[in-house]
Amino acid sequence: MDDVLVHLVEDGAYLRALGNLCRALKSGGYLICSDVFSHGADRQFENYWKGRSLASVTAAMDSCGLEVVARAPLSVLLSAPTDTRYRVLTEPLWNLVMAAVRGREWVGFGLGAILYPLELLLVSTLKESPGIEIMVCRKRGSPP
Repeated sequence: MDDVLVHLVEDGAYLRALGNLCRALKSGGYLICSDVFSHGADRQFENYWKGRSLASVTAAMDSCGLEVVARAPLSVLLSAPTDTRYRVLTEPLWNLVMAAVRGREWVGFGLGAILYPLELLLVSTLKESPGIEIMVCRKRGSPP
């Protein structure tokens, strides 16, 4: 699942979706999802997006029979830095960069080409990201 569950803002719908995913897995099967697993509180934006905390996601996975076995950065520099204690600094910088990129594809291509080698280094060395992470969960039971 790739950033889809954030659009289930109602907690009951979120848990039902996780339950359905878990039921589709064989015992010991894996679910891989990506999201911003924040260390703060859950945050909802209007009626179409809800960012859940790492604690909330872990508890929901557990209640559906899934065990979190790994979490790793998917993006560090190339996604919005929403899970950082320096958000007061990073959010305006991110918005400034995004304003420069919007409407000017060549700026985005150039910036991406410059940042990508550093992004690869950071993704491969950091344990957590201020942006999007991958979470690997295993359905409880015997391994496949």
